[in-house]
Amino acid sequence: VNTRFAYRVYVGANFVRNYLTFYVNREGLFVAATEGNTRVVYGAELEYLPIGGLRLGASIYGYWDDGSMEYVDNKPIFEADLFAEYTLRRWRFQLTSDFIGTRRWTNMVDNTTYSDKTKVDLGVGVSFDVTSDINIYVEGENLLNSKIYDFAYYYRSGIGFRAGIKIDF
Repeated sequence: VNTRFAYRVYVGANFVRNYLTFYVNREGLFVAATEGNTRVVYGAELEYLPIGGLRLGASIYGYWDDGSMEYVDNKPIFEADLFAEYTLRRWRFQLTSDFIGTRRWTNMVDNTTYSDKTKVDLGVGVSFDVTSDINIYVEGENLLNSKIYDFAYYYRSGIGFRAGIKIDF
């Protein structure tokens, strides 16, 4: 069946005995720890094709923990994104906007929880299909120059660009 609209919704549960997590022992030093964890994950994705060559989409996914963990995981509680992609013959143009929820880490130095606020990561991309197996691309990310932490005390280094050739075998 051909349709212009697609969606996916999912919910799952993880029951982990030795879940690997990290805590901050002192500024810039991470220590690994394992503990039990029960986590419910959820997500929803939408995709819409309004006209030929244009693809619009959105998604959200996240998790809920049972609160029994001694250490706070560094994953954001939710992530969401919006995207637009336009394909014209062998060219593809993309605009993405990622919403990264609050990240938290356990800091054992002063027994506090380090927290980073929700951030937005804006990106663009252009690619060209040389053949069906070779693609040349240029991408820009974090174009709003947000201070996005992937780990406590370590954030992305500002606006970034990437270019390359992708070859499928």
